[in-house]
Amino acid sequence: MDELEAAESRLGFALPRALRTLHGRTGRVKSLHAAHNRLVAIDEVDFADDHLVFYEENQDVVVWAIARSRLSEEDPPVDQGQLADDEWTFYSEFASVSEFACAQGAWQAVQGGLPFVGVVQQPADARRLDAAAMTKAFGAPSLLAEGMSAWLVEGGVAIDAGDGYVGLATRDAAAFESASALLGLELGAWDYATARDDP
Repeated sequence: MDELEAAESRLGFALPRALRTLHGRTGRVKSLHAAHNRLVAIDEVDFADDHLVFYEENQDVVVWAIARSRLSEEDPPVDQGQLADDEWTFYSEFASVSEFACAQGAWQAVQGGLPFVGVVQQPADARRLDAAAMTKAFGAPSLLAEGMSAWLVEGGVAIDAGDGYVGLATRDAAAFESASALLGLELGAWDYATARDDP
C-alpha cells in the first residue's frame, strides 16, 4: 500500500483527485512546498473541525483546508482557517485546489524556492510597480487568484501580491537581471535581492 492509499485508509475516504495529484507529483519537492509555507505530510493530513487541513502557513498563523462537504469533488475549493480561543474559523479563499497550488507555487518561488529572488514592498503613496506595469512588461498574467497576479518569466515567475508587494524569482542571475530590466528596476532598487545581498 502506498502513502496515499494508507492515508485514505486511515481517513476512511478517497482524497479529491487534485489533492492526490498535488501530493503524488510534487509533494516531495521542497522548493514548491517547504521554501516558505508547508504542505502537510500525507500521513499527517487530518481534520480541524469540519475541514481537512493539507497546507500550513510558515508561522502557523493560518492553514488551508477543504470543507468536509466538498471532499467528494475532484478539484474542490480551498478555505483559509484560523484558530482563536480553541475555535476554528474558515474563510473561502481559492476556487480550487489547482488554483491554490498555482498561487502557492508562485509564492514559494519568490520566498526562496528559486535561487535568484527579489522583493519590493512599496508604500501606497509611492507605488511604481503594480499589475498594470507588470502586464506592460510581461504581457497578460498567467494567474489571477485572490489578490495575486503572477507572470511566467524566463526561468521563473513574477508576482504582484497586492498591497504594494512585488516579487521576482528565477533560476539564474542573467534571467533575474533581464526580467528586472523589463520592469525598469536596477538591482539596487529591490528591497531585497539574493544576487546583491547573498553573494
